[in-house]
Amino acid sequence: MRVARKQAEDRHKASEARRAETEWAEAAARASVQRGAVLQREARERVHRREAEERARREIEADHAAVQARYKEELAAHHRRIAEDARQLARERLLRRQAGLPPPDAPPQPPPPPPPP
Repeated sequence: MRVARKQAEDRHKASEARRAETEWAEAAARASVQRGAVLQREARERVHRREAEERARREIEADHAAVQARYKEELAAHHRRIAEDARQLARERLLRRQAGLPPPDAPPQPPPPPPPP
C-alpha cells in the first residue's frame, strides 16, 4: 500500500510540476507577445515621427526656395529698372546733343536693391 501511495504521490507531484511548467511557459509566451506588441508600437511611432520630420523639412526647404525665387525676381526687376533708366538717360543725352542743348542735370540715384531674405 505504501508503494501505491508513493506512486500516487509521485504522479501527483509530476502532474503539478507539468502544470506549473505549462503555466510558466504560457506566462512567458504572453509576456513575449506583449513585448513584441510594444516593440511594434514603438517602431510605428518612430516611423510616423520620422515621416513628420521629413514632411516638415521638405516644407521648410520649399518655403526657403520660394523666398529665394521671389528675391531673385525682385532683384532682376530692380536691375531691369536700372537698365531702363540708363537707356532712357542715354537717349535723352543723345537727343540733347543732336539738338545742340547742354546735357541734362545729374540723374536721380536709383533706389537701393531689395534686401536679401
